Amino acid sequence: MSSAVSSSSSSPPADPAELARRELRRRAAEVELARRDPLYLVSQMVGVDQGSGERFDFRHIRAQVAPGEVELQGNTLVARDKNWRWQRWVAERVLADPRLIVLKGRQIGVTWIVLACDVAEALLQPGTASLLYRQREEDAIDNIRRWWTLYQSLPSHFKEGIKVLQPDLARTERPGKEGVALKFPSGEVSEARPMTSASSSGHGRTVRRVILDEAAHIENLAEIRAAVEPAAGRRFITTISTANGRSNQETGEGNEFHRLWVDPNSGYTRLFLPYDVHPERDAEWYQRAPEVQSLQMHLRQQNYPRDEHEAFKLSDRGYFDAEVLASYAKLVRLPEYRFDFIDRDSRNLAKHGEAVVHRHEQGLFRLYEAPVRGRKYAVGADVATGRGADYSAAYVVDLSSMALVAEFLGKIDPDLFAAQLHYLGKWFNDALLAVENNSTGEAVIIPLRDGRAGRPPYPHLYRHILSSRPDLPTAKPYGFPTNQKTRPLILSQLEQALRERSLPYVSNDLLFQMEEFVHHDSGTTPRARDGSHDDCVIAAAIALEMYRLRGEHANVHKPAVKSRARIGLGRKKRQTTVDLSRYAKGA
Repeated sequence: MSSAVSSSSSSPPADPAELARRELRRRAAEVELARRDPLYLVSQMVGVDQGSGERFDFRHIRAQVAPGEVELQGNTLVARDKNWRWQRWVAERVLADPRLIVLKGRQIGVTWIVLACDVAEALLQPGTASLLYRQREEDAIDNIRRWWTLYQSLPSHFKEGIKVLQPDLARTERPGKEGVALKFPSGEVSEARPMTSASSSGHGRTVRRVILDEAAHIENLAEIRAAVEPAAGRRFITTISTANGRSNQETGEGNEFHRLWVDPNSGYTRLFLPYDVHPERDAEWYQRAPEVQSLQMHLRQQNYPRDEHEAFKLSDRGYFDAEVLASYAKLVRLPEYRFDFIDRDSRNLAKHGEAVVHRHEQGLFRLYEAPVRGRKYAVGADVATGRGADYSAAYVVDLSSMALVAEFLGKIDPDLFAAQLHYLGKWFNDALLAVENNSTGEAVIIPLRDGRAGRPPYPHLYRHILSSRPDLPTAKPYGFPTNQKTRPLILSQLEQALRERSLPYVSNDLLFQMEEFVHHDSGTTPRARDGSHDDCVIAAAIALEMYRLRGEHANVHKPAVKSRARIGLGRKKRQTTVDLSRYAKGA
């Protein structure tokens, strides 16, 4: 009878040498994985909450973000689930976007994420330096010490062969104003340096990243940016802050962070993180939390903003009702895409001949609804010189719904603006085109009226009737005049459309400018707050005037009927033939 062998018999002990080899292979594999994905290295780090002393890690960012898990709605991050997984998405943006500006609520861990990414880059890019700016030296050193905590928390095999030059561990355990310096076996040195508003930027080394933390609170931020931009070159500048007031964009006074945030052509990717991306915060927390409710209203909005408009909101003499604008903040329409009209062959901005729609992220046009064949549209345009502080702006209004279906906002020379408006109008079914006919507007109206550079005259250019008496000759200059008579009327129409919720939605930039549109004690009023802009407001108001005159509604304006003698009955009307194949096809 054979004896049974017990299944519980123990296996022979593993060879210690083999175990050591396995461990070395595991460590080598992790190091290689970190080289391919810096966020794997970040996921190995541990931080310490400075308030409670509790330790926290970043393991939640190890896996990639699943479709639908995190979305960007306009500039606002929206997380599907109440957890910290959105930090993975933010970390990807930090590593990918050379110029990133983050407007945030308080205490949501964004600075820790940015510092962790910088630690990873210091190890993966030997010989580079980062500059960590705060307003006060003690705060800048505090960020350096957070950086050091993250570095020290890494398993030793990620730091193998690295010698710490700063801090001098023989004398201190924590870095100070000299920052951190790490020497690699190759002899290269990576650094992280604390900087303040009074610091010199002449660092002399290749800068891998500039971090401007709580940037809205840094004095001389504009001067610092001017100094570090050349040092950074194509490398990274990450700007993070809660809000801290507004800017005067014309004089350069006021808050530079706000100016950078609202400038649509700054070159920075905008990211807004509301108070409730924190997993433990919701509307009930907002209403009950003493740290929120104990603050004055404007400080509450700055530190725990629910939307990006609220973050910069101030109490003043606004022209548009604050509650109405707050309701429209929930109706902001995101563009389908941004675009310009370009020449098919040269790929430059189109001036004549055939043009095509070129979609790209920096396009000056934003499309909200594509043109519908057979539908009628109109365009309202406000013109700037293209070289000053103001922007040119235009809106396409759907004459059947009042929806502002396309938007232009940018600095552009008048002749190029005229060409872009020409192709825009052609694309939107020969839309009625109304350009403000101030002194600058003439430089746009004339090439539209007469044609330019082989481009024929625009066939449907608005002409303003100056006389309301049918028995007198009518002066009909091209363009729309904004004067003491017409300006209050068109602004009142825009205000009424908003108050009655007639506009289906608004754009982000239009909403920002309406929030800045205020009453003044002198000069033209209402107008933009000093240093802000109202180009979008005026362009939208002109577009809605075209809707009043030509829209499909019960109160559409009906022009007075002139006598048969005055209108020249029987005179043959001259026809203008336009070859539509030469213009934008929306391809």
